[in-house]
Amino acid sequence: MAHRSRLLAKLTSAQGQASGLALGYCCVAIALLTLNPFDFQAYRPSEFWVCRFRLGDVLQNILLFIPLGILLRQGLRLPYGFCLLWGLLLSLGIETAQLWLVARTSNLFDLGSNALGAGLGAWLYQWVLARSDRSPSPQPLAMMILPLCWIRAIVAEGQPNSEWLILPGAIAAIALLRPPDLSSHLALSGNPVWRQLGPQLGPHCWPVLLWLLLALVPVMNNQPVLAPLIAIAALALERLAARWLGLSRWQICLLGLWVGFGLGARVDGLWLWGLRAYGTEGWYKLRWIEIMLSGWVLASAVWFVRRPGQNS
Repeated sequence: MAHRSRLLAKLTSAQGQASGLALGYCCVAIALLTLNPFDFQAYRPSEFWVCRFRLGDVLQNILLFIPLGILLRQGLRLPYGFCLLWGLLLSLGIETAQLWLVARTSNLFDLGSNALGAGLGAWLYQWVLARSDRSPSPQPLAMMILPLCWIRAIVAEGQPNSEWLILPGAIAAIALLRPPDLSSHLALSGNPVWRQLGPQLGPHCWPVLLWLLLALVPVMNNQPVLAPLIAIAALALERLAARWLGLSRWQICLLGLWVGFGLGARVDGLWLWGLRAYGTEGWYKLRWIEIMLSGWVLASAVWFVRRPGQNS
């Protein structure tokens, strides 16, 4: 009873509500990514579970469930075992649903790798994010931006150079994850831009580096040269907006998410109804998923800003 009361208190607190919102978003984003293009068919008993190991698939599944583990550990303070169990149960539901999908295969190795990803995310929060987090509220929103960046990297496989759509979201996440008092350690007089990026590599900025690494893994797989360019551009532009324009972290976040949503809603100058010019039905649905999740993240950011004490 006492444990249940503590859990209820966590969920009803401001931080618990933020983490709960991000956790629900993360589960929906994982389901949409793994069940796309939703071409369900009648169940065929011959198409049952397989046990097939592919290193690339295992690494992708681990990466996909890391934000889930981070949010479970941060918002609900679940032990590592429960984070693993949560990831396993969510993966079991997804893999079972994939039995009715033409383009998907239910793999036993996916169950283990997904659960491992949730456990790894919980470990990363405990040993990286929790030790550097001075303000508890921004991290859930930053984790919500991760799946959006992954979708944009996947879309870039069918639309060259659209990897740069990750940049506005990266700027928003960096603004949320940087230490609140970072600006007090910077001096503009006589210092070039590259020197002002130095403090971001300090011990309190490991969340920024971890987030960039997780967000840009799909880009590094396809465009290894482009990934560090996006990271450097995001760091530099966030610093310019904070120091030279005087914008707060939440103003930078909202601006980045608005720009990302506006650019994501356009495809080669066409608005939403022109998306079918993109090609196959799968790409068309994936682009709709991107726009929907982008709007969800933007609405969540507005809700975060409207909460008391979010003016810095």
